[in-house]
Amino acid sequence: MIFTRRFQLTAIALACATLAACGGGGGGGSGDKGGRDGAGGDVALIGDGYQVSGTITGLAGGTTLVKKVEGSEESLEVSSNGRFAFRRAVPDGESFEVKLSAPPVGQKCVTSNAFGTIKAKDFEDVSISCATLGSKSSISGTLTAAAGTAADSDLNDPRAPYSDNGDISKAQRIPSQVTVHGFASYAGTKATENNDRFADSYDEFDFFEVELQANQLIQLQVVDFNKFEVETTYEGDLDLILFDAQGNVIGKSESETEFEELVVPSDGQYYVAVEAYSGISKYVLRISQPSSSLAYRAANADLMDFVPNEAIVKFKSGVMSQFSAPDGRVIPMTLKHQDTSRATLATMDRSARMKSTSAGVPAGEVLPGLKSVNPEAYDKLMTLRDIKAMRQQGHVEHADPNYIVRPLAVPNDEFYSYQWHYPQINLQQAWDVTTGESSNGDPVIVAVVDTGVFLDHPDLKSQLVPGYDFITPLGISLDGDGPDANPDDPGGSAERGRSSFHGSHVAGTIAARTNDGIGGAGVSWDAKIMPIRVLGDSGGTTYDILQGVRFAAGLGNDSGTLPARRADIINLSLGGPGGTLEEQAVYTQAYNAGVIIVAAAGNDNTSVNSYPASFEGVISVSAVDMQSKITNYSNFGQRIDLAAPGGDSSVDLNGDGYSDGVMSAVADDTSGQREATWKFYNGTSMAAPHVAGVIALMKAVYPELTPAQVDTLISSGELTNDIGAAGWDEYYGYGLIDAHKAVLAAQNLANGGGGSPSPSPRVVASPNTITFDQSARASFTVSNMGGGAPSVIGVADNAPWLSVSAGQVNGSGFGEYIANINRNGLSDGAHQASITVSLDTGSQLVIPVTVQVGASSAGGSMAQQYVLLFEAGESGGTFDTIVQTVTPQISGGTATYSFENVPVGDYYVVSGSDLDNDGFVCQSGESCGAHPVIGRPEPVNAMGSPVEGIDFTIDLVGGVSSQSVGSEGSKAPAGYQRGTPELKKQLQQ
Repeated sequence: MIFTRRFQLTAIALACATLAACGGGGGGGSGDKGGRDGAGGDVALIGDGYQVSGTITGLAGGTTLVKKVEGSEESLEVSSNGRFAFRRAVPDGESFEVKLSAPPVGQKCVTSNAFGTIKAKDFEDVSISCATLGSKSSISGTLTAAAGTAADSDLNDPRAPYSDNGDISKAQRIPSQVTVHGFASYAGTKATENNDRFADSYDEFDFFEVELQANQLIQLQVVDFNKFEVETTYEGDLDLILFDAQGNVIGKSESETEFEELVVPSDGQYYVAVEAYSGISKYVLRISQPSSSLAYRAANADLMDFVPNEAIVKFKSGVMSQFSAPDGRVIPMTLKHQDTSRATLATMDRSARMKSTSAGVPAGEVLPGLKSVNPEAYDKLMTLRDIKAMRQQGHVEHADPNYIVRPLAVPNDEFYSYQWHYPQINLQQAWDVTTGESSNGDPVIVAVVDTGVFLDHPDLKSQLVPGYDFITPLGISLDGDGPDANPDDPGGSAERGRSSFHGSHVAGTIAARTNDGIGGAGVSWDAKIMPIRVLGDSGGTTYDILQGVRFAAGLGNDSGTLPARRADIINLSLGGPGGTLEEQAVYTQAYNAGVIIVAAAGNDNTSVNSYPASFEGVISVSAVDMQSKITNYSNFGQRIDLAAPGGDSSVDLNGDGYSDGVMSAVADDTSGQREATWKFYNGTSMAAPHVAGVIALMKAVYPELTPAQVDTLISSGELTNDIGAAGWDEYYGYGLIDAHKAVLAAQNLANGGGGSPSPSPRVVASPNTITFDQSARASFTVSNMGGGAPSVIGVADNAPWLSVSAGQVNGSGFGEYIANINRNGLSDGAHQASITVSLDTGSQLVIPVTVQVGASSAGGSMAQQYVLLFEAGESGGTFDTIVQTVTPQISGGTATYSFENVPVGDYYVVSGSDLDNDGFVCQSGESCGAHPVIGRPEPVNAMGSPVEGIDFTIDLVGGVSSQSVGSEGSKAPAGYQRGTPELKKQLQQ
């Protein structure tokens, strides 16, 4: 019998899907009937083995429980609350599952810990909770803004707090590394019926005051850019301007594309302005950490060294005409000559620039504050605006400022520096041993059973072997057909911009093309990915997933085909709270076939088992953050084997301007076409591929590596660093994966075990990165975890504000060192340096150091939120009806919410902002979140009592683009209409 159920969609941020509740199933079958009223008291055990028992609460009436073991069933009638126990014993090593044949009349019941494997003792932890339909609950929690995010202070949403930032004298103060989402308009929205804040006025400029460092990148995304042929509420063209502390224009980006960007030329105080050139649009303004590779692209003040109110204009042959601004206003000017065969000098006649009443707003002077502070900068800014208008006239070939100097620039794309999670597992040291080239010449194959892969991604296309698409329901496949040999990921959502390309992200972590000058790196450079597509729109079925696992393992499957070579490793970054005997049988077959299976532990912050990670023969991986601490979403419990980096989007501890997620390859389909990009995701789905990639490195060194050997190495601590309680613990298992230890263990096996040569020195620092937030002192330990007898011959720093001294060290220089910093004279923001430990072997250990000064991006702030409570559909995969909407009070970066009088049932909790007040939340450029994570929402069970702690992070939709300027790749998706019960949309992205 095949037990089929749907997985929730794999999406943007996290990666374990939620299985529908286990239920149903008749009480008959071939098994014996248990005794009546099995609650309470001692129950005699029949047969050899161990007893399965548990607790039921909230029961009103009677119900029948069914325990299934391979080949038999046992039914138990229960009519009271308390303990219950099945009479028939389950042999040691056998798996079982417990279900309700049907919930009691008028009640809803939820099971947990209802699937397990007997481990030489009774299983006593089955839990069943029932509630009477019609009972009322409350659901409450806290929203937290993602680290490094902020909101424009003058949004169109009338419910949002308001502070005018429309001139340089009213600039809004922001951190030095931040992502701001905002709203700007060249004209009024005219939506008085919606009480728009800017219905009859305009929000032409947003000014931000900020301390910046040389080579910081400032990027602007015009979310509602008006060149897209896509229906949207508003359309507009926004530009980006950088002023120095005196109000001089240092740089302006005014391309006719969705993106604008500037690079800061030197340390100092600046004003960053977003200008609405035409129309109305939301925007995302991002300021990143300094990068020396951007120095040659820095905004050059010489580019602003032009004559105000002049332009060099080339008319089309025989045509000369007046110029008009976007609002229809004529730009008065005189021309140097009338010869259209060559360019002429146009001189604008500028008095105070006035807004035209035809734009739908009252007349008024533009930027009076800037004009008062710096009249020349004002004239230059207005000159640039008029020149842009000239360029858009049909009778003009080109128009430019009357420059004195005009330099050029060339782009550079490299994201490896953002992959903090690789040094955390000592991957660089592992790469000194192997980068994944197999010793027997056959590349290691890792099957990624997921959403498929964007086959044309530059980081992936050379790393692939043939795979398969096993999605059978046509309604979720999105590729127009059923199972076939094409595992290309068309996107996991029918709506533009809401696809996660989750499988590509997982594949990139395992084996992205590395050392090629683009994108990021993969753990195993030379491994190959076998893409297996089993998840589409709204997820996929257990049956399809099992077919994918069978195909990857070289077992018979519904495709009627087998791969030329089976996979060595299978990665499963998916899961849910229930398991079946059929699934266990398939994973056991794959294990016995020699396939090493790695799975994500789950993202529910619970000890309840998640599957497939909790099946026998599957390596279960929990997630840690940048500080090697268990994340606030990761599952824990008895089935955890080891931990790996999963990331945490709510913080930015290393000050790189991005929340601390795991960066890897994805695609962006907001334009209607898939375009390669790289994004930061977090979740146990991101942790699992780190382990799969490390095992691929081990397989390259020792191709005969078996699943049983990997199990032994994990349990003996030879693949991990013990970071929790001594030995195994329920959060980290046997510890954090260590790539260097792992490849050395594989080398040892390849050399015949005990016959291997003495291990080489392995000098490590703990911690291996140092971040000073508010502190000024930190300690770190240098130790040799390998063989040999190396000595430390020097410890040096490379910044005047950083000093290092020895603490408790031995005669070889190993031990504790103290790092101190002096913030005096440092500008606000993140400053990077490093500590270098030199050894007498000639090798060096480099420890990155980051210090935060003043207003950094350590925390976040959010715009007004609309928290929506959706009734979950029967399949668990749709949002059927909005039950309630609340608008919580925002306090900095947090907000608390509460839904009252919620009937018994299953619900999704979603929150988002509505910057432009168009009635839709969670559009591109707006903030959005869901419990427990956006893109991977999971139902909240309201069972008649208060449900508290439904907390989640509010973040912006966006990523790191390899081609940020000149791309017309994004468009605001439809979003979710707030407060309308007829809404029925999929939240999964």
